[in-house]
Amino acid sequence: WMRIDKIMVDKCDALIVCCLPGWRESRGMRQEIEWFRDSGKPIKVLCETALMQWETMGGELAPYLEDYDEI
Repeated sequence: WMRIDKIMVDKCDALIVCCLPGWRESRGMRQEIEWFRDSGKPIKVLCETALMQWETMGGELAPYLEDYDEI
Protein backbone atom coordinates (compact mmCIF):
# COMPACT_ATOMS: atom_id res chain seq x y z
CA TRP A 1 0.00 0.00 0.00
CA MET A 2 2.77 2.44 0.85
CA ARG A 3 4.27 2.20 -2.65
CA ILE A 4 0.94 3.23 -4.18
CA ASP A 5 0.44 5.89 -1.49
CA LYS A 6 3.82 7.44 -2.30
CA ILE A 7 2.81 7.81 -5.95
CA MET A 8 -0.37 9.64 -4.88
CA VAL A 9 1.51 11.80 -2.36
CA ASP A 10 3.97 12.88 -5.04
CA LYS A 11 1.04 14.25 -7.09
CA CYS A 12 -0.43 16.26 -4.17
CA ASP A 13 0.27 19.93 -3.46
CA ALA A 14 -0.46 19.76 0.28
CA LEU A 15 -1.45 17.35 3.05
CA ILE A 16 -4.51 17.80 5.27
CA VAL A 17 -4.26 15.74 8.45
CA CYS A 18 -7.65 14.92 9.97
CA CYS A 19 -7.13 14.45 13.70
CA LEU A 20 -9.38 11.45 14.11
CA PRO A 21 -8.82 8.99 16.96
CA GLY A 22 -5.54 7.13 16.50
CA TRP A 23 -4.00 9.45 13.92
CA ARG A 24 -0.87 10.03 16.01
CA GLU A 25 -0.27 6.27 16.30
CA SER A 26 -0.78 5.61 12.59
CA ARG A 27 2.43 4.49 10.84
CA GLY A 28 0.96 5.53 7.51
CA MET A 29 0.13 9.01 8.75
CA ARG A 30 3.64 9.45 10.16
CA GLN A 31 5.11 8.34 6.83
CA GLU A 32 2.95 10.75 4.83
CA ILE A 33 3.88 13.64 7.14
CA GLU A 34 7.55 12.78 6.70
CA TRP A 35 7.21 12.67 2.90
CA PHE A 36 5.50 16.06 2.83
CA ARG A 37 8.07 17.61 5.18
CA ASP A 38 10.93 16.24 3.08
CA SER A 39 9.39 17.67 -0.09
CA GLY A 40 8.70 21.07 1.48
CA LYS A 41 4.98 20.80 0.75
CA PRO A 42 2.54 22.38 3.23
CA ILE A 43 0.91 20.29 5.93
CA LYS A 44 -2.36 21.50 7.44
CA VAL A 45 -4.37 20.04 10.31
CA LEU A 46 -8.09 19.67 10.77
CA CYS A 47 -8.66 18.90 14.46
CA GLU A 48 -11.59 16.71 15.50
CA THR A 49 -13.67 19.61 16.85
CA ALA A 50 -13.18 21.66 13.69
CA LEU A 51 -13.98 18.61 11.57
CA MET A 52 -17.33 18.23 13.34
CA GLN A 53 -18.06 21.95 12.88
CA TRP A 54 -17.17 21.79 9.19
CA GLU A 55 -19.34 18.71 8.64
CA THR A 56 -22.24 20.43 10.39
CA MET A 57 -21.86 23.78 8.64
CA GLY A 58 -20.60 22.57 5.28
CA GLY A 59 -18.96 25.12 3.07
CA GLU A 60 -15.31 25.94 2.65
CA LEU A 61 -12.69 23.93 4.52
CA ALA A 62 -9.90 26.54 4.67
CA PRO A 63 -11.13 28.48 7.74
CA TYR A 64 -10.87 25.32 9.84
CA LEU A 65 -7.29 24.42 8.97
CA GLU A 66 -4.30 25.05 11.21
CA ASP A 67 -0.58 24.75 10.48
CA TYR A 68 0.75 21.32 11.42
CA ASP A 69 3.62 22.75 13.48
CA GLU A 70 1.15 24.42 15.85
CA ILE A 71 -0.26 21.19 17.24
